Amino acid sequence: MLNKNFASNQVFLIDKERNLRGRDDDEDVGMLYGFDSSNYSEINNKMDDDVRILLAEYRLALKKYNSKREI
Repeated sequence: MLNKNFASNQVFLIDKERNLRGRDDDEDVGMLYGFDSSNYSEINNKMDDDVRILLAEYRLALKKYNSKREI
C-alpha cells in the first residue's frame, strides 16, 4: 500500500525475469512476498536468506551456462 507520498515500507524481491520472489511457507505469516522495512529483524533474517537463495540460483545458472561454452 502506498502512502500519500507514493512510498511504501514494503521491500520486494524481483528476479531477472521480473517475477516477484517470496515465500509461501513462512512460519510467521504463511505467504510472504513483501518484507517490512521498518522491522529490522525481518530484513536481517528473512530477506537476507531470500537474497542468498536468489544469488545461489544465479551462480548455478551461470555455472551451467559457462560449462556449455567452448573455448
